[in-house]
Amino acid sequence: MTEPESRERIVAQQLLLARECLDDATTAAGRGSSRLAWNRAYYACFHAATAVFVARGRRFRKHRGIIKAVHEELVPEGFVGPEQAVAFEGLYA
Repeated sequence: MTEPESRERIVAQQLLLARECLDDATTAAGRGSSRLAWNRAYYACFHAATAVFVARGRRFRKHRGIIKAVHEELVPEGFVGPEQAVAFEGLYA
């Protein structure tokens, strides 16, 4: 498997995980389980952001690193809005 193929596979896996977490968050919220809903919403954002950065050839060791990169790179590019970046960070906290 070549580097681009491997990267594409990882991106696809991360996007699948993001969708599953988002579905879990929706289900948990519907059942009134707000703590679980917030947790799953955070991981949906985390996996989606991971997919973006892997596609760009970047990996992070810590959650704080990816949150910082979202603020410093994706917001200025207009890829995500500042409100979404703040919400992502808030879900982490």
